[in-house]
Amino acid sequence: MPRMVEALKNIPVKQVAAGLSFTMFLTRKGHVFTCGTNGHVQIAAGPSYALVVSDDGTLYSFGSGANFSLGHGEQHNELPDTL
Repeated sequence: MPRMVEALKNIPVKQVAAGLSFTMFLTRKGHVFTCGTNGHVQIAAGPSYALVVSDDGTLYSFGSGANFSLGHGEQHNELPDTL
């Protein structure tokens, strides 16, 4: 049976993205909330991209490369195979 996410009860959500062990919520005001396990990675997200820091400190970025937002020196979109 589906259940409401109580922590976001009064916050209008525009978009949701889910990973293997985490979920990101984008609100209509442009804020990003995350939930899930936090044992192996730290997650941050922008309007159309995400950043992940692994346990060993390696930084991964993926999503829209517009405006060089991924830090790769190019404006290409990057989609992860696996992390």
